[in-house]
Amino acid sequence: MTKLVHQISETDAAWLAGLIDGEGYVGVRKLSRVNDYQAYQPALSVVMTHEPTILKLHEMFPGGAISPRLPEGNRKMQYTWRPTATQVILDACELIQPYCITKQDQVKFLIEICKIKLTFTRGKRVTDPYYLALCEKLSTMNLRGAA
Repeated sequence: MTKLVHQISETDAAWLAGLIDGEGYVGVRKLSRVNDYQAYQPALSVVMTHEPTILKLHEMFPGGAISPRLPEGNRKMQYTWRPTATQVILDACELIQPYCITKQDQVKFLIEICKIKLTFTRGKRVTDPYYLALCEKLSTMNLRGAA
């Protein structure tokens, strides 16, 4: 874990785990297909209408993106927190893993995926069959109705 993560209290780690369990996404984004194999990017995000919570997440894990989404119809404005660096995603997942309940399995898979991805050269697509199998498994875990 990076030095920044060591500054986050146990209470904040448990709070973040609850937030990820209830409002978060733990998975992978499918990128464009290249040379007959699927590429993946580790992904962690929280979408909600409470902007101060999103700003706190960004304060805890700087370097990611905060994206507002304009309301449609009678809906409220939504805000998304999304760390973009694989190391930051790994740090966040290692921090919340002991406290997660609902998304415990997804967090464990994402930790393994991030560790493998970080061993490869930046910008190089990971073609390791084990990595690709983990990504596919994590993708199927997030399908609606998946047990």
